Amino acid sequence: RDGREHTSLVDALRKKGGSKFVGESTVFLSHAWSCSASLVFSSLGEWCARNGHDVSETFVWTCIASVNQYRVQERRELGIKEPLEAFYRCLEDRVRDIGLVACFMDRWSRPAYTSRVWCHFELTAAAAQGGRVEFFMPSAQEASFLQALRRAKPDRLHSILGSFGVTKIEDADATFPCDRANILDAIASRGGAVRANKAFRTQVQEFLLRVAKSHAAEYQEDLCLQRNVRALFAKLGCLEDAARMDEGVLAFNVGARPANDPKVVATKLNLALTYVQLRSFERA
Repeated sequence: RDGREHTSLVDALRKKGGSKFVGESTVFLSHAWSCSASLVFSSLGEWCARNGHDVSETFVWTCIASVNQYRVQERRELGIKEPLEAFYRCLEDRVRDIGLVACFMDRWSRPAYTSRVWCHFELTAAAAQGGRVEFFMPSAQEASFLQALRRAKPDRLHSILGSFGVTKIEDADATFPCDRANILDAIASRGGAVRANKAFRTQVQEFLLRVAKSHAAEYQEDLCLQRNVRALFAKLGCLEDAARMDEGVLAFNVGARPANDPKVVATKLNLALTYVQLRSFERA
């Protein structure tokens, strides 16, 4: 804040609407700038509704609104390089103070988020500061993900697991090559790319598993979906989750169908296979 014309968006909003639009941040938003504002914020509204956040009390910190982009551009045009280390410390401070990082994926297959080096950078900062990370995406994309799971043949589930796009920070891009080079140097000094890549892949996979798990209960009669969600859990080593899902489906089917019904038999077989993988032979 320097008192000059052209302020940050957050200061313009503060002047126009005061506390109605601006308050102490409760969420740090990590997203690719290529996503439209309408898509990001409509999805944020859905995320708030799903998680019980009062939108009138949810204040989002986002770089594009909270950092004065006019001053950044001015310094860039003058050839003044932004000290990335100072920016990184500022980023870590924001994540530590806010505590919750919401990462927006515009779609489940090859999302813009995974292709941007800044997004990898922000997620690394969140991990370094112990921030709570929650991914979210439009509800239509969650439905699309479930439809892909439903249609996939069991031996083709690897194609869904491999559809997350860029999951190596070395392959991610930035608008300015110097930003990318500086970020890779910063990552190297904070545990290295291998560690960052593993954490990134784990976060994305866990998010998609949560989506599958939360919706699978709504489709207990859909054996194709149940089979593939269970197989997805098993493929990622989440065998206890696979077993619990099968147990829930079995309880539903046993209560609604005769014991010799094909759906009951198929669910029992799935559950037995999961127990075997868990080496729980008595239960199998």
